[in-house]
Amino acid sequence: MQKKSALLVVSFGTAYPEAGKKTIGMIERGLASAFIHRTMYSAWTSRRIVQKLKKTHGISRDTLPEALERMHKQGVADVLIQPTYMLDGTENENMLHTVRNYRERFDTVAVGSPLLNSRSDVRELATALERLLSGIPSSESVVFMGHGSTQMKLPVYDILNKMFKEDGFAHFIVGTVEHEPGFLPVLDHVQSRLPDKVILTPLLVTAGNHALYDMIGEHDGSWKAQLEKAGVETKCSLKGLGEYREIRELYIRRAKEAESKVLR
Repeated sequence: MQKKSALLVVSFGTAYPEAGKKTIGMIERGLASAFIHRTMYSAWTSRRIVQKLKKTHGISRDTLPEALERMHKQGVADVLIQPTYMLDGTENENMLHTVRNYRERFDTVAVGSPLLNSRSDVRELATALERLLSGIPSSESVVFMGHGSTQMKLPVYDILNKMFKEDGFAHFIVGTVEHEPGFLPVLDHVQSRLPDKVILTPLLVTAGNHALYDMIGEHDGSWKAQLEKAGVETKCSLKGLGEYREIRELYIRRAKEAESKVLR
């Protein structure tokens, strides 16, 4: 008898339904199409967001334990899990811890890596962003807002900035809303280059609260406000990485690479 196989896509989640449809939803659809032999499940790991979404919009989402329990009850034996996280940090570690607690309920479990797990992964992202935003002239600057993490196993943001410079995209710069490198590299970049214009865009899977509040919020601490205070014309893009087909294809690649690697 053939084992029942499943694909479980795990995301942090977002409290903004429309942004979620355009990013997480599109990543899920792409993965489901790439693994049509597997039944599709999804889970969000932020209980706060799951509860808020239910209360505010009447939308129900499984938490990770709920999704794993649902698959077990429905007779799934073979599980492929792909997170939509960008970094191999705290959220990914928490996900793996939960999955291991349910490991014995399934015959086989394979887990894909986050988007940026190695230098070659960062290279793929840098190349994709350079291609996607190649039309922006070097007299302007593209400022990416990343999230930041204290648990990164790889200095992703520093590597990205170095690659941009080496590739001839010195007008691209990455900062973070939390932890290092923070906003300072962005400010230094703008003050030294004096670009004609700055394009602010999220280096986040979904353009949710960080993009709407920390990046373009109508308060003195937002990146937009600080750049405008420095005398720079600032335009904003609210396009999360999940909206780009090229980025969604990278998640599919991570899942395909993991399909044969069984979690011990």
